Amino acid sequence: MILPTSIIFILASLFYILSIGTHVLVLMKKIPFQDVNGGRSSSFEEQKKQSQVSIVVLGVLFVYVLSAKVFPAFRTRVIYLIASSLLALFWLLGTVMQLLGTRFEKRIMVWINVIGLISHIELVLLYVETE
Repeated sequence: MILPTSIIFILASLFYILSIGTHVLVLMKKIPFQDVNGGRSSSFEEQKKQSQVSIVVLGVLFVYVLSAKVFPAFRTRVIYLIASSLLALFWLLGTVMQLLGTRFEKRIMVWINVIGLISHIELVLLYVETE
């Protein structure tokens, strides 16, 4: 583990708050829908559905991360290792996708994704450290 546990959970929380906040701003039309999803959404209604689903999924994942903070024994379970590893891989893929996306994604969202990637790699290392 490179970072202190408290910093890992702060970074993970920051990642989820910023990610959910981005989708909320898209729904409020403060961020143009063409600037997210690689610019592939053909209409606001299409992006609205995707943003709503993303908010729910990110919210569930945020609860998962918070449960690992509130219940440290949860971090000793194999399911924690598997889920955290899959999330780290997912955020790695997401970072690559942001680099291939719109200007907004390349300049702003990629950094949010990097925070998610680093924090989730560290979450995996928390399991390894407890073993």
